[in-house]
Amino acid sequence: MDSLKFELSSDYGCLAILDISRYSGFVSENWELEQLKEHIRHENANGHIVAWGCTSCNWNIEVHFSEPSFEGYRSYQSFIDTEGELLLTTYDSLTMAAQFSDTVLPEVHENNQVFKIGKGVFEVTVVQNFPNELIDTEELWDITEPHYLLYIREALENKTNKGELPWFVA
Repeated sequence: MDSLKFELSSDYGCLAILDISRYSGFVSENWELEQLKEHIRHENANGHIVAWGCTSCNWNIEVHFSEPSFEGYRSYQSFIDTEGELLLTTYDSLTMAAQFSDTVLPEVHENNQVFKIGKGVFEVTVVQNFPNELIDTEELWDITEPHYLLYIREALENKTNKGELPWFVA
């Protein structure tokens, strides 16, 4: 598997890649934004999700199974401990799972965003491929190149996450 391409429509919040068998989505029927952010940080610290903040857009995302080969405008590195199936998802789905205990990820409309990678600990590098000045502009919507490049490769050592959620300003 060389690479995968996705187009995801998302509102303000974040995008994420998560292990579908390990990520615990439910927070509370009446969660507050800080509770959700803390929940995602906790799940990140446990290696179940890698999430990053974004604005509203139709995001073009490429997933590569290799070392990062492009620096972009900014990047973030984390680790995911997976049973073998990952989901590329949006803030919208994360919030549904956070509010409703019976919402299981992937949601039906996300089945084409699941991919198999094999069991193990993987290093995930998220590379932003557009200038920060384009955030919240109409120009961002017009970009046809990948907005984000995700590089996923087997971790050389078992590192622990710090419980981060970068670039999330909402």
